[in-house]
Amino acid sequence: MTTIDRLQTDIDEEPTGKPLKLSRPRAALIAYQVHGSCVRYLLVSARNNPSKLTLPGGKIGKCELAVRAAQREAAEEAGVLVDSPHKLGQYLHRKAGQRYHPTQTFLGQYAGQLADYETRALYWLTLDEISTSHAKQIRKPVREQLYRAAMAVRQRIVGVSTISQHA
Repeated sequence: MTTIDRLQTDIDEEPTGKPLKLSRPRAALIAYQVHGSCVRYLLVSARNNPSKLTLPGGKIGKCELAVRAAQREAAEEAGVLVDSPHKLGQYLHRKAGQRYHPTQTFLGQYAGQLADYETRALYWLTLDEISTSHAKQIRKPVREQLYRAAMAVRQRIVGVSTISQHA
């Protein structure tokens, strides 16, 4: 069963009872930076509404792996490169009045910045900033993926610290 199939079986109709209209699958990347005990996550201004924040991402090309699409979109939209992204989860994204976009998310540690990328505002936010001062600017499914990312990053950091203390 593919990710898209699982998404369709999880939510196969709108609250009104109408069947979901799905568009082509998408991929998004959650890039993060660690500075001491502080972890920041990348968000970009939404293309159609710059006052809203979202993850860099877009459509998965034909014959393109979802992880490569997420990396490509992050490079195009934010000029961000990441190390070894891995699958984090998926969600359904819906633009107002349009089809649902099944979106796979990937998590990767920031590895560098390209000089040339779209002119979108970049925001490196802590989890506290995401859940408080910027919460209304970020759609709930995106916030949920960011919380999931925070748990995964914490496990990586704690796991690395534990291993290095015993080495």
